[in-house]
Amino acid sequence: MMGDSRTTKFTWNDIVTAKAGAPPETRPGERAWVVGILPEATRSDSLLEQFPTGIVYDIEFEDGSSVSVHEGTLDALEVTADRPQRP
Repeated sequence: MMGDSRTTKFTWNDIVTAKAGAPPETRPGERAWVVGILPEATRSDSLLEQFPTGIVYDIEFEDGSSVSVHEGTLDALEVTADRPQRP
């Protein structure tokens, strides 16, 4: 599901990395691309119940594997330049 990039910290195709100390499955320090945005409006989805309140992103690593990650776990490496970044 695509989210509204005006209200999310990251948008489709931004390059991100999980912060140090994040769960191992998020591969802290490795490059990944945002390939999905799951807004809070979809919280009824059982997958999202494991995350705290906030936006959840699907990110894909260079080897093609992917994982869902809470926004607080991610740092930007490269963001789309044509829009402002949400704090």
